[in-house]
Amino acid sequence: VFPEACPVREDVDLQFLADQFELTGSNIKNIAVNSAFLAAADGREIDMSHILRALQNEFQKSGKRLTGAEMGQYGMVSLSLHDALPISMR
Repeated sequence: VFPEACPVREDVDLQFLADQFELTGSNIKNIAVNSAFLAAADGREIDMSHILRALQNEFQKSGKRLTGAEMGQYGMVSLSLHDALPISMR
């Protein structure tokens, strides 16, 4: 999903995202690019907080709302906060 030169944390759970969300190729590309920009702005590697914020943005563009139930194990994450995941998950 991400170019080889793009720094991505090893604990990014792509399998969870693939299993949990039905996305088109263009959705996936938009989420990957958006999360890379978010990570660059934070000066960090891409992590789940960046991907989840980008996913939320992609849902909003199509008038959908990302719910805690859809987030599964990440359900308690508040996507309205700048740092979407606790420090222990970054």
